[in-house]
Amino acid sequence: MFERAIRQVSWVSSTGLPDTRREFFARDGFHPSPAGHQRWARYVIEMLSREPGKR
Repeated sequence: MFERAIRQVSWVSSTGLPDTRREFFARDGFHPSPAGHQRWARYVIEMLSREPGKR
């Protein structure tokens, strides 16, 4: 499903990631928490699902 998108995209910006509340981050305040990783994965899938030029 994402083969073409994966070949076309080498980077996904995190600036469009909505609502990165405190629970998004691990206790160090920098790295994603388990919930943050899950949210990031959903966001990347959403971006790869879009048509090129709309990412």
